[in-house]
Amino acid sequence: MPFLVSVFLFCGCLLLIWACEAVWSRITSTVGKIRASRRRESGLSSDEHTFIYALGQCPTDSLNLEAFDYASTPFTRLQLLEVVGSLVDKGLVQTNMYAENLVSLTEEGRKRALALHRSLSFNA
Repeated sequence: MPFLVSVFLFCGCLLLIWACEAVWSRITSTVGKIRASRRRESGLSSDEHTFIYALGQCPTDSLNLEAFDYASTPFTRLQLLEVVGSLVDKGLVQTNMYAENLVSLTEEGRKRALALHRSLSFNA
């Protein structure tokens, strides 16, 4: 009889721990989604606009940051890495998980690039 009580107590504790973990992961996931949506809603800097516009020229291709010609642009390598990091945080750009020097637009980034291209073509 005491053995059954200890088994039920142990199983109850395990179930409680699993339930608490599930609730905690749901809370942290929700908070992360809220933070990400706030970052996406924030405005873009002029450097970020320029980078999104450049990536939007070939939206299905990745940009290789190692092969990028920094002499022909107003960006230094450090500035470009900062811009890429900011755009990754905003969910507009993703880096390749196997080669971090390859950068491409996300779906949201493509939408933003399309809106940017349209606004520039209407203003021209």
